[in-house]
Amino acid sequence: MKPPANITFEAVTKVFATGARVQTCFADLSLTCEAGAITTIVGASGCGKTTFLNLAAGLIAPDAGTVRFSGTPITGPHPERGVIFQNYALFPWLTVAENVGFGLRIGGKKTQERAASVERLLNLVGLEHVANALPKELSGGMKQRCALARALATAPRALLMDEPFGALDAITRARLQEELLRILDQQPTTILFITHDIDEAVFLSNRVLVMRPYPEQIVMDVEVPYDRNRTSDIRTDREFARIKKELWQAL
Repeated sequence: MKPPANITFEAVTKVFATGARVQTCFADLSLTCEAGAITTIVGASGCGKTTFLNLAAGLIAPDAGTVRFSGTPITGPHPERGVIFQNYALFPWLTVAENVGFGLRIGGKKTQERAASVERLLNLVGLEHVANALPKELSGGMKQRCALARALATAPRALLMDEPFGALDAITRARLQEELLRILDQQPTTILFITHDIDEAVFLSNRVLVMRPYPEQIVMDVEVPYDRNRTSDIRTDREFARIKKELWQAL
């Protein structure tokens, strides 16, 4: 398994044109998402968060500048950069186990090796008891666990997560945040996380970036002083509350 990789934006500009209307999303934006860390971007709808993630995923290309993955320019999607969306994006006709093993099958892994990897991942995310279920039989939280296991199957060096817990109820969301940290402890990777939720951003992250629409872009960069061994208890910590207030004021 390769180590986590950094993602670097070097003087990146992205412009969208709709008819005669031209909208600049980023202009000359430079920053690095450090290897092995959780970097979270918070901001209002329309500020460019998903565009940022899509550039890192290689789903779109910058109009100027370069996005690099471990020093290499990103020119398109790659299995080393897993992507998880809010709507799960599971194949409804495949079982949980088949969804998790899909990338391994496409990658040519042998049946026995693929089965062992799928079993390990299902145990990792706590879905071993529903391995043969279809997505329609799962709760929202279970679907997102399945999506996470599928993304981890190819041992990505980075995970790009776009509002992955946004559609879940508050209790399930909090549980999955803790589960994500536990899973990352066992299978480390770099994470770029997008959310509207300030509490979620502070709880999960090593670093939180506040984004506003162009021309302000990144208006705050906050280091979160907690280690990965976090529980919900830190949500009542005075420093946690201070950081949340600081981020809220920046937004």
